[in-house]
Amino acid sequence: MAPRHTSKQHILDIMKQVGFQDRIPEAQRILPDEVDLDRDGPTLARLGLSLDRIVDELGGGPW
Repeated sequence: MAPRHTSKQHILDIMKQVGFQDRIPEAQRILPDEVDLDRDGPTLARLGLSLDRIVDELGGGPW
């Protein structure tokens, strides 16, 4: 099962990997230090990251 929490830094690293460098400053401002994928899903979506994409990048499988 995929992790449900990750660090803000890990999300920023994923954003760099997938080419979202232009959205990183906003992500740094609005994401909490510990990102809960369920709670913060809408914020991640607003940044252009789908939960499926994040889970794939974290090495997880389908929910």
